[in-house]
Amino acid sequence: MRCTASSRLCTEMPHTGLETLLRFYRRAAKIVLNNIFIGQSPRILQAKTLLTRNQSIQALYAEGELLCDIAQDYGISYQRVWQIVQGQ
Repeated sequence: MRCTASSRLCTEMPHTGLETLLRFYRRAAKIVLNNIFIGQSPRILQAKTLLTRNQSIQALYAEGELLCDIAQDYGISYQRVWQIVQGQ
């Protein structure tokens, strides 16, 4: 059977689930954009997140935490923690 616009039925090609996946991804993207992206660009959101992280790292270092422990907790390198502590 041939696919036609009027019948919307196509038996020649098996259903792969692609339409379902695309609907799922569209819905997920809409939810993410509605809940997180509130009039700000992703770069601004990332910058705020990094600023908060860096302030937390500096506070932990000021309290006497070791650089290697902070690096392990945040999943970043020892060198990057040192740069953050130094304000770079």
